[in-house]
Amino acid sequence: MNIKELIESKNLTMHKLSVLSHVPYMTINNLCSGHTNVLKCNLETVYRIAMVLNIPIEELLPEQFKNTHNFSKEEIKLYLSEIAAEYSKVGSKTPADIIIQDEAADLLSGRTESEIMSIKIFINYAASHINNSIMMVQKKYNLPENWITISYSIDEEEKNKAIHYKTYFNTIRFRLMI
Repeated sequence: MNIKELIESKNLTMHKLSVLSHVPYMTINNLCSGHTNVLKCNLETVYRIAMVLNIPIEELLPEQFKNTHNFSKEEIKLYLSEIAAEYSKVGSKTPADIIIQDEAADLLSGRTESEIMSIKIFINYAASHINNSIMMVQKKYNLPENWITISYSIDEEEKNKAIHYKTYFNTIRFRLMI
C-alpha cells in the first residue's frame, strides 16, 4: 500500500494526519502525490507518520526495501555456493576471502537454528568480482535488494579471529566471524 492508501485505510485525511503527527501538511501532500520519496524524509518524520497510522515504519518504505524473506541455513549454504560458482565463471585467479558475520555466522556455525532476515559479510579481496557474483545470485533467485549487507572494512584483529568455513574451487574462501 502506498501512503495515500494507508491514510485512507485508517479513515484519516492528509490534514488530520498532519495535525496528529506534527508533520507539515505539504510534506504529507508531497509524499502522497509522489513528489517526495519517503527515503528522502528524515527518520523522525517517517516515525511520526507511522505512529499515527499505527503501522511499522517498514510499511512506509518502497517494496524493494522490504525484506519479507527469512533465510534458512540451507538457503544460505545454497547462495554461498552459487556466489562461488558465479565467481569461478569470471575466471579470476585472485583468491577471494569473504567473512560471514553476525546472525548468518551464528546460523552456519550451529550456534543458533533461527532463520535470519539478511546476511552480513565482509569482502577482503576481489570485491568487484564478488559484487557481480552476488548480483547474479540475487537476480537468479529474485532476492530482495537488502538480502545481503556488504562491508569493505573490518578491524584487522577481528578479521584474524574469523574461522574457516568452506572453500570453493580453490579460489573463494568463506570464513565465519563468531
